[in-house]
Amino acid sequence: MSTSRTDVLSIVMDEVEDAIDVATRDWVKEYHGTLPIPKCSPTTTNPTLSQTLEPLKKLSESLFRKGFLSGLFSDFTVQVLGMTYNLHRIVLLNNPYFAGMLDGGPWKEHESRQVQIAIDDPNVTVEGITTVLGRMYGNTQLHLTSTSAPSVLAAALFFGDKELCDMTVNFIVEDLSPDTVLDYLLFSDGYCYGTHSETIVEACLTYLCREGYARKELRPVFERMPVRWLERMVTSDCFWVPSEEQRWNFIVKIIEERRRTELGKRDDEAIELGKRFEQLASLEGTIETCTKEDAAACAAESEGHVWTTIKDQPSDDEISADDDSDTIYDNILARGIGYIHIPFDSLLRIHSYTELQDIIDLPDLLESSAWTQKELQHMITSATEDTMEFNIDEPVVPRSDTRHIDGLRLTEVMDEDNLYVHQGMRFCPMRFGVEFSDLRRIASGEKVASRSVFYAGSMWQIYVQTVTVDETPKLGIYLQRMPVPVPKFSTYPTYAQLPSTTPYIDPRKTTLTWFQLYCFFGDKCYVLESKPDKFQLTQSWGWRINKLYRDAFDAGRSLRCCVVLGHV
Repeated sequence: MSTSRTDVLSIVMDEVEDAIDVATRDWVKEYHGTLPIPKCSPTTTNPTLSQTLEPLKKLSESLFRKGFLSGLFSDFTVQVLGMTYNLHRIVLLNNPYFAGMLDGGPWKEHESRQVQIAIDDPNVTVEGITTVLGRMYGNTQLHLTSTSAPSVLAAALFFGDKELCDMTVNFIVEDLSPDTVLDYLLFSDGYCYGTHSETIVEACLTYLCREGYARKELRPVFERMPVRWLERMVTSDCFWVPSEEQRWNFIVKIIEERRRTELGKRDDEAIELGKRFEQLASLEGTIETCTKEDAAACAAESEGHVWTTIKDQPSDDEISADDDSDTIYDNILARGIGYIHIPFDSLLRIHSYTELQDIIDLPDLLESSAWTQKELQHMITSATEDTMEFNIDEPVVPRSDTRHIDGLRLTEVMDEDNLYVHQGMRFCPMRFGVEFSDLRRIASGEKVASRSVFYAGSMWQIYVQTVTVDETPKLGIYLQRMPVPVPKFSTYPTYAQLPSTTPYIDPRKTTLTWFQLYCFFGDKCYVLESKPDKFQLTQSWGWRINKLYRDAFDAGRSLRCCVVLGHV
């Protein structure tokens, strides 16, 4: 038995009136301003929030179950991706995409009872579309997974569901793990979804820069990611690694594994191509068995059969495209590591390394770096006590004190068109990473210092401390210059008695030093830059910021910091 539109309106109005009975006056005014507002007697008890929302919840559940899932009383049909959805105009008008289509606009569908929607975005799937349409009917149960989230985001963006876009992006950011981060990075980098893609890329880079070296589970991610992303990340100042020597060790292991994988793929492709050519060669005998009349047809059929099996194999150009990887590996090793800050005995070890000698000439590179080490040492040790600066003016030196608490993204720091920012400098800056894991000591106000690192005749460390100013807690983070420890001997030591690791000493009272700090607090990274400042022994410079305090302890994990510093 068919149901008239009048019956439909009657059913809907009955449910609406049930909801109005317990709704607030403001709700009634907003949605049914023409209806009389019932007056409450003095003895009437005001409904609780749950009592007010309960009828709306029931209405929403009924609308989703009967209207969307069952298509009851449908008056508009949507066909998309091979699916047919029986929907309702009055519901679709709440969505900006359909509102423009159905509410008297220029679209021809506004007078039609059905529409076919063409979608050329490969990320949009039936699951994503169903999720978006279900939300229009009041379904608030969002069951996202790492597999479905990209599709839901793409569909939500297509249909203009901004709230669902934000919810999906938040899910992706929280879902980052060694198993998902590469897929999310490739998805967001490969498809331009505006600020949504930018947010996901930024979250992936922050996660990989903070955790990439420290977590062994992430090594396969670096072994599989596109080589240009590898180049941008592992050579960057904001990639957390304790020292430049450990950066070298990490990079070499990744490149070795990638080259083994690439070589294996090429061997497999060569074997497969060899089999295909053998099949082609065997066609000659097949054609000779054909009569003159059907020889052409037989040959065409045979060749066509073989073509269907080899046409999807990589072309020579595609196979040789991988050769570009060796060029990038050469750039990473030759330009992305500050060899002058690797101890000389470690440079000797690296000098004997021969595994990658076909892509980089290490001996010449290391000999040049060792010479530059000695130049820096000579410049420092020959300075007088009152010397403050050496007139080393490089483009990378910050010109002002800057706090990039918001606004500066790691994608800007790792700009693909501005790699190797320290290349060509007379003395590239020192880079090292520190970590603070005991957050309770920091929260209590205790000064917690990192390990000390040698640079240019002085020891340098980062320390953090909670400071309360006007009852507002702030996190202070500082760079401090420290004296070089000198071994004590009862008599003047011979050269053989000195430890091989004994560093030289900067005799200057004051240095003029610039620095940058990349501070990782949870899923956030803050960039602090200092123009050249005066450092006497034990003197420190840094920042005290309330936002750093909140984000540091909200994260509930260790604090990691990448340090870049240089003299001028």
